[in-house]
Amino acid sequence: MIVPQLKPLLVFTERLEHISGAAKIASEIKSVVAKAASPSMGQNACEHIITMCNPKGWGDRDVPGMNHKEWLQLLHELSNTADECGQAIFDAL
Repeated sequence: MIVPQLKPLLVFTERLEHISGAAKIASEIKSVVAKAASPSMGQNACEHIITMCNPKGWGDRDVPGMNHKEWLQLLHELSNTADECGQAIFDAL
């Protein structure tokens, strides 16, 4: 069972799947979300995604069709989405 508050992350993965070079990231996010069987695991999943969105995580990748600034902006949006999901889990407790 997926923690319902994590669904926006799955929606975001749809955007990533259409970007060459980001499919593995989308797959990793789906895997992390699928393993989150409780609210605390859901919050851990959000923290993992937020951590990976920094320049030393997924930010160091060259993504065909995007300049580095665009890629970092997309990761910033993903990080914000994960932060909102984590907050939604907290608010639901």
